[in-house]
Amino acid sequence: MISNELNAIFRKALKIAQENKHEYLTIEHVFLSLLMNDEGHSVLRSCKIDIDKVKNSVEEHIKIS
Repeated sequence: MISNELNAIFRKALKIAQENKHEYLTIEHVFLSLLMNDEGHSVLRSCKIDIDKVKNSVEEHIKIS
């Protein structure tokens, strides 16, 4: 069984895929959802990742896919 938090991340990823009219859920959708999640955001920030830059890049990739 997966945690409620992880389940929420996957539900959001599926919503992102559907909003972009993508047939498949991909790792990019999941990663973008993780970037939007408070806990995921916190973990990635602790790794010194520029969240805004990565989020913008993933959003652009999803839009052109």
